[in-house]
Amino acid sequence: MDSNGLNICFIGHFTAGGTERATFLVANGLCNKYNIHIINTCNDNPTFELDERVGFDYLKSGNVITQILALKQYLRLKNIDILVSVESMLGIITVPATTMAHCKHVVWEHANYYQKNLVINGLKNLCIISLMVMFLIGLITLRCAMK
Repeated sequence: MDSNGLNICFIGHFTAGGTERATFLVANGLCNKYNIHIINTCNDNPTFELDERVGFDYLKSGNVITQILALKQYLRLKNIDILVSVESMLGIITVPATTMAHCKHVVWEHANYYQKNLVINGLKNLCIISLMVMFLIGLITLRCAMK
């Protein structure tokens, strides 16, 4: 990876679904121009093919405070300029970590939070995203219903 380029990191709870596949494809495409990292909060194995230039790391589970501090340390160690959270619910750890690390933060929401459990999860996600927007440089949604 080029030490002079922009350092972008994607973080998500990656298993083997469409969101994960999209993230890995974007990371593979961006690594031609930028330094790309992926942090998985689920396991320590990439779930899809990953270009050798893309850094892959695992954020071990633990309590929220431990994860915030570990992510903050990672962001500083890797000199991450932009953290892209692929799952809005990770905001509980990504917002404090990016704020402490002075790192720009983008949320890329793939799922439609109105789709399942509207009363509980939809409103919960909406509240979390509404609070997170104050700390983000961008919120990317893939569906018009989420605007």
